[in-house]
Amino acid sequence: MTYPQMFTVVPKAQMSAMAKGMLSGMGIKMIYEQVPLNLKMTPVKTLSKSSICLSKYNQSMIMEVGDSSLLEMLTYAKMKDNIIEELDANKVRIKGSSYLLAIKDSFTKNTWKYLRYDDENAEANSKILSKEILIAVEQMKTSL
Repeated sequence: MTYPQMFTVVPKAQMSAMAKGMLSGMGIKMIYEQVPLNLKMTPVKTLSKSSICLSKYNQSMIMEVGDSSLLEMLTYAKMKDNIIEELDANKVRIKGSSYLLAIKDSFTKNTWKYLRYDDENAEANSKILSKEILIAVEQMKTSL
């Protein structure tokens, strides 16, 4: 379901390996909590070569690490606009909103595929999305 152009920045095998083992190999445990999604979606916007739709939803997770200095680094780098609640020296709750961009274009064979569109994904997204999409999404964010 991932937007295929993402694999030009991060190969599929590397993305899969990161998801499966990197965090646990570093002693990081993440648990996503059940919270009301409060899902909001924009109308589908048709652009010159694609159609897009942006959604915003609530997310909450507990992150636990063996080394508290690693926890500080991860929360500072990744969780820019979220609320971080310290549960103990090695455990935090991170709550906030996330964005998911749905794209339908020639890369997806005109089926809907998805891409995280949070601030921590901005660098990768700028490498794979057209300027037209980037501009449209930023405008769409203001309506959510």
